[in-house]
Amino acid sequence: MPSPRLILVVEDDDDARETLRMLLESKGYQVEVAENGRGAIEKALARVPHVALVDVGLPDVDGHVVARAIRQQPEGAQVFLVALTGYSAAADRRLATSAGFDAYLVKPVELSAIERLLDRPPSS
Repeated sequence: MPSPRLILVVEDDDDARETLRMLLESKGYQVEVAENGRGAIEKALARVPHVALVDVGLPDVDGHVVARAIRQQPEGAQVFLVALTGYSAAADRRLATSAGFDAYLVKPVELSAIERLLDRPPSS
């Protein structure tokens, strides 16, 4: 049986981060968490995730910086990057796309929306 996909959850809100971690782990995923952008970059470089759920509004460097840093790595092209944000304007979506995000979810995010994204077949 293949090992479960690794998901990196990047969220500065403690409750939201831990809730998402617990929900994903209950679905059988391996989950790493980071509470800020720099920590997310370090974790993603040390162990490349299959999926990264990244809050755009982080306290140190924003999620766009995180996405670009992941994409700059050779293995980063295979990571499915999902922006989690409170911003829903078309300009915000374009900015996320240009930073390298594959999907864009506006908070509050329903778990079912995340599950639909995770049901995609993993990149090879």
